Amino acid sequence: MKHKFSPVFRMLVGILFILILFGFLTSCDAKGPSKECPQGQELCGGKCVDTSTNSKNCGGCGVTCGAGQTCIGGQCTLVCPIGQTDCSGKCIDTQSNKKNCGGCGVACGARQTCVNGQCTGCPTGQTDCSGACVDTMTNTQNCGGCGVVCDDVNPCTTDTCNNGVCTSTPIVCDDGKECKNGICACPEPLTECNGMCWSLSESNMNCGECGKTCAEGQKCFGGTCESVCENMQDWCDGRCVYLMQDNNNCGSCGYVCPQGTSCYDGQCLGCAPGSVKCGDTCRNLMGDASNCGECGKTCNDENPCTNDICESGGCKSVPVCPEGQICSNGVCTDV
Repeated sequence: MKHKFSPVFRMLVGILFILILFGFLTSCDAKGPSKECPQGQELCGGKCVDTSTNSKNCGGCGVTCGAGQTCIGGQCTLVCPIGQTDCSGKCIDTQSNKKNCGGCGVACGARQTCVNGQCTGCPTGQTDCSGACVDTMTNTQNCGGCGVVCDDVNPCTTDTCNNGVCTSTPIVCDDGKECKNGICACPEPLTECNGMCWSLSESNMNCGECGKTCAEGQKCFGGTCESVCENMQDWCDGRCVYLMQDNNNCGSCGYVCPQGTSCYDGQCLGCAPGSVKCGDTCRNLMGDASNCGECGKTCNDENPCTNDICESGGCKSVPVCPEGQICSNGVCTDV
């Protein structure tokens, strides 16, 4: 007798078979059948490796060591060349490194160097002075030895250290100046004008003050531009006079001789030898332009371009302008 199964039953049996088959397949390693590794090794990526020495699986699967490192005892370790030491992950020559001198972390002082693993002082030719390496042959604060300062307390000298000996050199000023308190300045009574030293009482270019120039035919006297008088005359109250014989300016401007006296050699006297009385005044007829040769004879050619003087009792006209100039109505101009 044959058993007949319904379609539903046959479908359920098919599904059950598929599930059993799937469970069997997934229970297997996707990369192949399971395998056991020898003692001391682990299965990493389908391979048995020694994680205590493998640099791509150091201490565990997938732990890769960096460049220059190797796996030792399951730890990534930096392997330095011969003569160098691993200091915080860097290969250092502890025989010459100032920050790791003789060992990791052993730092030398700011003025020291590392030689053969030992921190040493200053380079050859220098001396340690209070923590600073200096050349005592040239250092002005330590000349010839620590603490020897080159300073002669003179602001007008330059202090230097030559071969360990202090030397002071005077400051040289230009344009006639002298050093005062370390600054080049004009000596008294001169004044600096445009970088040069001038006498304001005598300079025609800087008369009384910088930049004040005296006009043509004038000269600076005592800081004032005054007209230049000739023939032993002096400038008094706007005109040239003979102080040796002028009764109103006898010996000096403004000194008037008393009545009955005359000016002779700059002094008020009675008529001196060679003088005669003209009215109430003694006159030298040999040199008085108002009494030239005789009383009352006046030297005056009425020419504004000449000075009228009396010489040896005779009138003489002297040009007002110096050589190289011409006169027009008493004014001198260049040719």
